[in-house]
Amino acid sequence: MGIKGKTTFELTDVNTGEVEVIEDSNMITNALQEFLTTYGYFGCDILYTDDIRNNSLWINLLSGLFLFDTALDEDVNNTFMPAGVKMIGNGSKDVSNSGTVTELGSYNTVESGTQSDGSIKLVYDFNTAQANGTIACACLTSKIGGYIGMGNDRNSYYNESYYLSKFLSSDNYICQSNIPGAGNDTSHILYPVYNENAIYFTNPYNIKYSSSQASQHWSTTKKIQILKVRAGFTGVSIKDRKYLDKVIETYNVDIPQDILDYMGTSTNYITISRDSERNVYVIFYKTSSDYISNGNFCWIMKIDKDMNATSYKFTNNVGKALRLGTDYSKYITFDGDYLWIYSNSSPYYLYGIKYTDSTQIIETGVNKNNIYNLYTVEKNLIGIYDVYSNSGYYYAPTVYDVVNRTHRRVNGAIFHDCVLAPFPDKKGVYLYIDQNFNPCRLKVMKDPRYLATINNLSEPVVKTSSKTMKVTYTLTFEE
Repeated sequence: MGIKGKTTFELTDVNTGEVEVIEDSNMITNALQEFLTTYGYFGCDILYTDDIRNNSLWINLLSGLFLFDTALDEDVNNTFMPAGVKMIGNGSKDVSNSGTVTELGSYNTVESGTQSDGSIKLVYDFNTAQANGTIACACLTSKIGGYIGMGNDRNSYYNESYYLSKFLSSDNYICQSNIPGAGNDTSHILYPVYNENAIYFTNPYNIKYSSSQASQHWSTTKKIQILKVRAGFTGVSIKDRKYLDKVIETYNVDIPQDILDYMGTSTNYITISRDSERNVYVIFYKTSSDYISNGNFCWIMKIDKDMNATSYKFTNNVGKALRLGTDYSKYITFDGDYLWIYSNSSPYYLYGIKYTDSTQIIETGVNKNNIYNLYTVEKNLIGIYDVYSNSGYYYAPTVYDVVNRTHRRVNGAIFHDCVLAPFPDKKGVYLYIDQNFNPCRLKVMKDPRYLATINNLSEPVVKTSSKTMKVTYTLTFEE
């Protein structure tokens, strides 16, 4: 079935009554096709979510709206908002907004719905205070994604009933089995790769020193050991079960000599992290503390996807001690050439530091009373957890845009203090690592803020506080 979309903007000047109408058509991306991928043994089948399978699919998969200030590349694989783009407005089916979040509009239930000719009409209203700015692109997303959005200028959350982990493989989890010393420890989990049907791990005994397993430790082997384990994303063996117990390949990566010279006989401290592009980062620090004082240095070993290693001397130049964390640290992340890391004491400041030249520092201005998880949403978009529920179970996944240098909250939440490891070959898909069990449970999570359509306007729309705006998105279908 072919889908065609047309967007109509109606801007009404509340002082003069003058109406401006702009119309344009869209392209369809691969987002829905990707979102409906089931991930095999992990069982992340969106169609089995009750509120989706009990309704027409468009109600939950196509009834959210994003309005951006920048035209996007019209590419079928461009399925997620890139950094450097600002969300001016958003909308979601059946949501009416009169609150303080001024990006979010109201769904017009009277004018929306399935039409007599079989088309679907989605109508969103924005009052004079909402979605003000320049609008160059309109995109459809999921109902939940349209509500959560990609950031609010008021920097305030809205509702924890809408959460990023809505589309999670739930009870269809995979446990670790053949990974030595794993348990509920996440220090050894690196990244999943869909097209390789695999998850990459380190041997925990290779990273963390144990006298009983000293022969496996890097200080003995002079290597970092990485295991490629069959995951069952795209296919399974008839012998497989609900555990990760088939090591496909073992890589033993030589530790660069300058790092070995620095560490000497020390086995004290090592932390491991990743980015969204299949690079692994091993931080060597020979003191027993989990922070690096101002002026001190450590070494970073970068292991690329081809298992080539490069070393970098990293000096703390920010004027404050930096929190390295322990083992695999969920409080640091890498993106591009930058390490994202907190200062060591409250208030905890977030810095982006170029690990290839640690004199280059991004002072984000983000500071928190407690340290929470960091992860990569998309290249140059850093996800930052912030707790905001009295129960302690819900976290606000705020977004720091490296290009725009802005920090913005979203309208929703994520459930549980989980570790998110992105799929490098799938946008908006993560290995959700739940540490609340032993052994820890691994699930697949899909971010619902995809771009199902891209409609770049021939002329940008300028919405001001003297205008109301109605956005009508009409979908027609060809069998």
